[in-house]
Amino acid sequence: MENGYALVVDRLSFSYPDNPGVLRRVSFKVKPGERIGIIGPNGAGKTTFFLSLCGVLKPEESDILLFGEPLVPGQFRPEIGMVFQNSDDQLFSPSVRDDVAFGPQNLGLSKDEIAARVEQALLTTGVTDLADRPPHHLSGGEKRMVSIAGVLAMHPRLVVYDEPSASLDIRSRRRLIRFLKTTSETLLLASHDLEFVLEVCDRVVLIDDGA
Repeated sequence: MENGYALVVDRLSFSYPDNPGVLRRVSFKVKPGERIGIIGPNGAGKTTFFLSLCGVLKPEESDILLFGEPLVPGQFRPEIGMVFQNSDDQLFSPSVRDDVAFGPQNLGLSKDEIAARVEQALLTTGVTDLADRPPHHLSGGEKRMVSIAGVLAMHPRLVVYDEPSASLDIRSRRRLIRFLKTTSETLLLASHDLEFVLEVCDRVVLIDDGA
């Protein structure tokens, strides 16, 4: 890793056909184990930034190093996982257990290793008792924790959370805060909930007008 950094972003720029300059030469470094809040107004480019880090979008210009290795757009990198703002975009299997197993199955792991990862992820997120439930029958808070379990089962080293506290009730929000404060992965967390960000994160980065 470059000087021990988990993530190094240099001059990241991105435009949509109908929206130029969404991101404008953003540079940014993250140390292993850091919890970093990303804040900014709607349309500031936070989700676009995250999708670029995950290799989903191809920037116009950038050098991105993920744990010391160049990030190639479109290339699968299991070291990074993303929890989407809307859990329904992430949950699609008949049961919670199947959903959490989906990622490890696509890594080509053995059945025993998949089962072990699923059980550990369910235990870590506190949703073991939901394993046989259909995801679409769960509450918003339960869906959020199952979404996180599905990402953790991939054993990422850096996890990106896009508005994780959105639409959660007070109890679910508090449970999520407790979880995020004890997890060992490096975190990037975008949210409009500033109290949530300040309680969970070590430092905060403001993205405004693409910079």
